[in-house]
Amino acid sequence: INNAPANFIGNAPDGKGGHTPLDEAKEQEIISSVCKAIEEATGRKTKGWLSPFLTHTDNTPRILEENGVEYLCDYTADDHPFRFNTPNNNLIAVPYTVEINDIPAFLGHSGVGVSSEAFGDMIVDQFDVLYEEGATNARCMPICLHTFHVGQPNKFKHLKRAFEYIASHDDVLLTTGDDINDWYREQYM
Repeated sequence: INNAPANFIGNAPDGKGGHTPLDEAKEQEIISSVCKAIEEATGRKTKGWLSPFLTHTDNTPRILEENGVEYLCDYTADDHPFRFNTPNNNLIAVPYTVEINDIPAFLGHSGVGVSSEAFGDMIVDQFDVLYEEGATNARCMPICLHTFHVGQPNKFKHLKRAFEYIASHDDVLLTTGDDINDWYREQYM
């Protein structure tokens, strides 16, 4: 795991429950313990955080910054990173999505979601719009995946088709949250 070419971002110690309603001391304890566990397991400090179920409190950004976390993925508000107003102004939001995300797409609100083919089409359609808009101003297009869903053979072929389509275009960078964070900091901080 230490040599894996991947980013490890914080979430929760057990994958259960969100940050709300948590008092500040309990939230600090959770964030600190998760950050420590990632560093112990990987030999690297985590740069990113995704709150369980996208829940966070008013204290979360400050607590993350105090723990050395550089970016938070809880916001689906934009296709650009942006800086938080925190005590040290050192935390940014890296875009996240619930639309191009296999869990809500496949399960839907009523437990019935889109087909595997439709999910691949959604990725391509999202890309086409952002690619056109990105001709004058770069865009981020998060694609949120979970291997137990999209890793299934009947679903994977449609994901592969979408990624091959995206990769066939010029001026496209397939990257990670850590890389987006680093780029934003070089450009704007």
